[in-house]
Amino acid sequence: MADGPNVYLYVRDDPVNRTDFYGLWGVWFGGLHLGNDRPWLVFDKSSWFDLEKGAYSTIDGFIPFSDPFKDRYENDCGYNYKLSGYMGAAARDILLVAGGLAAAGSAGLIDTAPQANNIIRVISKPGKWGFRLDKAHHGKWWGHPHFWKW
Repeated sequence: MADGPNVYLYVRDDPVNRTDFYGLWGVWFGGLHLGNDRPWLVFDKSSWFDLEKGAYSTIDGFIPFSDPFKDRYENDCGYNYKLSGYMGAAARDILLVAGGLAAAGSAGLIDTAPQANNIIRVISKPGKWGFRLDKAHHGKWWGHPHFWKW
């Protein structure tokens, strides 16, 4: 680094035997330019603020019924911040469903052990109902659900 940044880092210091065939490698951190002159990733002062706003939006999406950090990103009506919030909400919902299934399984209310052709199987013996999502078969590329009562 005494002579400047290593301009061959993107080919692991071996520009003869390794190449960036598509010219996609490039990262800029402020004035430090690594890789090619058309970077796919640029960090400048505003980038860190964008990352911060995205993180706050994701956390707000994860927290149910409240958006305590909304003032950090609210005035930026960008799609990416909304998407971050939706992704946080989806992660929250998946964790809640997984936790609920685990708790119901521990309490003996349902059986969630998958079988060979199932992606997921939930059977409630006390409630006398079942649900399973099968893997793709019968010449179809998608799985299909089954519900039943007895």
